[in-house]
Amino acid sequence: MNAPVTQSPSASPPTAAPQAAAASEWRVLLVDDEPTQRLITARLLKRAGFQVDTAENGKQALERFKEFSYPLLITDWEMPGLRGPELCRQVRSLMLPHYVYIFFVTAKSSQEELLQGLESGADNFLSKPVSREELLARLKAAQRVLDLHKRLSDLALTDPLTGLMSRRALLGALSQQWKQSTRSGKPLCCVMVDV
Repeated sequence: MNAPVTQSPSASPPTAAPQAAAASEWRVLLVDDEPTQRLITARLLKRAGFQVDTAENGKQALERFKEFSYPLLITDWEMPGLRGPELCRQVRSLMLPHYVYIFFVTAKSSQEELLQGLESGADNFLSKPVSREELLARLKAAQRVLDLHKRLSDLALTDPLTGLMSRRALLGALSQQWKQSTRSGKPLCCVMVDV
């Protein structure tokens, strides 16, 4: 791990937009039980052009995922109640329409702890205190991974001739809608038309 460099309050926001898409198109869920750290990191992300939602703990973060399917999750490791690794496992178990790139922000640095974080489903780590330059560089790398994942997913789930959903994608979407309808108790309607 690189030695962290703290952000100066007067640091200017980056001028270049992240690769492949404007940062404003990316929504981040930031989870940290420490209000000051949460505020500093949220400001840093907003200055870089990201849309930022925050949660104070893991339980609140899972509630946020019911409202919006975030592509980027930045979470603290040590939190009361639902700790970072358990939050990570639970997010991975959700039936989400796309991949979520997960960062742990932690002071932990032993190999055993890093392996535990990766095994729980994390993709990357940031050391406390968070360095603005390192955070933005790692977010750009995460965006490249998510863009590639989306392109591969689109190729696998759409018919190349018509651009419509493939049979596999349609069955998966129907299954997901059925489960959501069952959970929420809301009715589900399906119309099949042969053209």
